[in-house]
Amino acid sequence: MAAYRMRKTAEAESLTENHTTFIIRTIWIATLISVLSLTAGSAYMLPQIDYTAFAPCAESLATKGPEFAQNASFEEVYAAAQPCMHLFIDVNLRLLTITALIVALPIIFYLIFRYVRGLSRAAKGYRIANPRSWL
Repeated sequence: MAAYRMRKTAEAESLTENHTTFIIRTIWIATLISVLSLTAGSAYMLPQIDYTAFAPCAESLATKGPEFAQNASFEEVYAAAQPCMHLFIDVNLRLLTITALIVALPIIFYLIFRYVRGLSRAAKGYRIANPRSWL
């Protein structure tokens, strides 16, 4: 929002207008990359996840009936699921770690690349040649 506001008040074709356009474009492309990487991470994780460690807590929740599910607070549901969480995470830790890397690394690398590029050019007082480019 601040970049949009700065760009609106900047002079046309100025260094500020150029770099705020670059920042805005970076944020939108990073958002697209995050949606794609979340989709890829979900597609990788969901077929492989092992729910057996969570089965006792799921059975416990199921025996409480639909009234509990409809009326329970988050804290009550969390308290019922909590005993199984450590084992569930331990069983799926490798899968969860790989999924986190699939989701996070593309976004992190893209943002680092764009911001280093933009900051180095701005520090030298140079414009970005094509602020609307993907890279």
